[in-house]
Amino acid sequence: MCSVYNPAEVSVEPKWRRSLELLRHHPEHVQELYSEPGFQLACVYHPEVCQGPRILVTENFVLAYYGNIHEDRWLHVARGEALCRALLDVFLAQGVDSLKHLNGRYEVAIWDRRSRILRLVSDRFGANRHYYLRRPGTLHVACEIKALAVFLDRIEIDPAGLASLLSFGYHLGDLTILRDVRCLPQARHIEFRPASDTFEFESYWNYPYGESDPWIASEGELAEALYEHLARALKRRLHRVEKILLPMSGGLDSRTMAGLLAQSDFSGEVLSYSYGQSSSRDVRYGRAIARKLGYRHLHIPTPADFMTRHLEQAAWRFDSEWPADSNWGARFSHTHPILGDVRGFTVLSGFMGDSILGADRYHYRRRAGDIPLDAEQLAEIFFSAVRDMPIDGLLQQASSAEAESRIFAIVEETLAPLKDLVPFLALLRSELIHRQRRHTATVPQSVEHDLEAITPFLDTDVVDFATRIPLALFHNKLLYKHMIR
Repeated sequence: MCSVYNPAEVSVEPKWRRSLELLRHHPEHVQELYSEPGFQLACVYHPEVCQGPRILVTENFVLAYYGNIHEDRWLHVARGEALCRALLDVFLAQGVDSLKHLNGRYEVAIWDRRSRILRLVSDRFGANRHYYLRRPGTLHVACEIKALAVFLDRIEIDPAGLASLLSFGYHLGDLTILRDVRCLPQARHIEFRPASDTFEFESYWNYPYGESDPWIASEGELAEALYEHLARALKRRLHRVEKILLPMSGGLDSRTMAGLLAQSDFSGEVLSYSYGQSSSRDVRYGRAIARKLGYRHLHIPTPADFMTRHLEQAAWRFDSEWPADSNWGARFSHTHPILGDVRGFTVLSGFMGDSILGADRYHYRRRAGDIPLDAEQLAEIFFSAVRDMPIDGLLQQASSAEAESRIFAIVEETLAPLKDLVPFLALLRSELIHRQRRHTATVPQSVEHDLEAITPFLDTDVVDFATRIPLALFHNKLLYKHMIR
């Protein structure tokens, strides 16, 4: 979290302190702070997730980073101050572009103390969502919406943000529940100069499926290459890991993680678990796979109050950004007492594997065919495929019309540059930008309130390989399934 403002503005300091109070969700959370006239910076994290210190102050710069970076060149650099120095050194030597495309889920902030320029760079996927509030000569950035609400003169609900949440189950684009508070894009590079009130940002990467020539190799060769990329991705992330907590289901993603872990050289403790009814497919498959691989397995049964058990906790932690039915299992099961003391464990997650490797859960290809469509046609297919309910009746007529217009414009703007692609690829990219970033990404983000999560499917090499898989093998995860077999 950071704020850049006019040093003469005395009202910022008490609001900043209140904002920090709203971000403390766990008694063990660490808050590292730095301040100077006109600039405030905080890095808030759980010591099980990040090892500090995470803020480095030099004569000319202040650098902070959140998350974990898995670059091969820095695997043996200690997390904390040493990695802060490595990041600052590469920035000074090669510029801000050197902080883009790094392996991991991270956010880097650099404050130029002499030129008074704030730079923010995130990982490609924007997995750790951040929000911003602009005022003349002022920029506030935070990882939760409520932390920015204290800087608003008046709190107003954004009709488009509310309609998006009720209609889709998550917010589209930069929408939030509050008017004037916006969500930053994935792959973000931001520069703010308060003296000239210049706010610039770009999204430097955008899931480039369909933009490069596909790989030329046999199906067997490509399956072997995919396996090798995933195995290396896991190996990078297992560095320094001593104990693994492994959520297990019958899905491809958790099966892949379990199999790769068994074939790796990891020798630490593994605790696997499944949640749901004992007769469910996820529990039966999870138990069977764990038994075959020799992993200890625990079953977390579905509680009678699964819809409401974590409702208040989730609403406060994550500003009510998803439906309640997803809370207890995907986002909170790692805290269940059946698992015992999980301190020191790292969660191995198959996060986004299906989508990265060609899932067509909404039947885009069947709906759209393979002939390119214009942005309006693509948007109509996207709405009909992924929307849970129409806006009509959710809001008053005037607000409903405004919300519908803004929501459609967001989706159409996403799809306009993609109209020359095969529609499935264009629609998948739109889904990754919107649903995966604003909805699915809350799973590892929720876990990392308590434990570190590693996500091999988001390895840059894995994703770069996936974007060039031939369409016939990519669609419906055919190559992925071949690799599993």
